[in-house]
This record gives sequence, structure tokens and C-alpha cells, in this order.
Amino acid sequence: MGQVAATYFSERCLEMLDSLDEEGLVITREGVPYAKVVRLEPVERKQPSSAFSRLHGMLKGKVEIKGDIMSTGVKWNALESHAICS
Repeated sequence: MGQVAATYFSERCLEMLDSLDEEGLVITREGVPYAKVVRLEPVERKQPSSAFSRLHGMLKGKVEIKGDIMSTGVKWNALESHAICS
């Protein structure tokens, strides 16, 4: 079982929870054991909810992109430091 300071745990809690072993992890505050984190049961990743499944891909084939979607439509002249609106 590992030990880690509370400040370190708060900075990296999600990463540490993903790599949590069966023994768990003791969190200390000023060197004194404060809390223990253990995995409740083996975790399987959840499948997307049915609401997500219904929405995913709903607009496929119904949306058309016109023009340059990577442009704001504003031309910039860096030498004169101003925008030229067209």
C-alpha cells in the first residue's frame, strides 16, 4: 500500500485513481495518515448512454459546409496592425 501527501494527491488524483491497486492508497496530511482510498470493486468502463447513442450521428448527411470553416473572414495586415474587413 502506497502513501502520498494530500497536496500531491489533489494534483494527480485522477491519474492515481486509474492506477490504484488492490491494497489502496493512504493519503497523509503533514505526514499523518488522514484517509485511505480503496477500489470498491473491479470497474468496467460504461457503455455510452442510450441518449448519447440516439444523438450520435443524427445530423450525418444533413449538414453542408459552405466556405472556409478555418477562416474568420477577416483579413489581417500585420505590417499596418489593423484588420481589413471585407
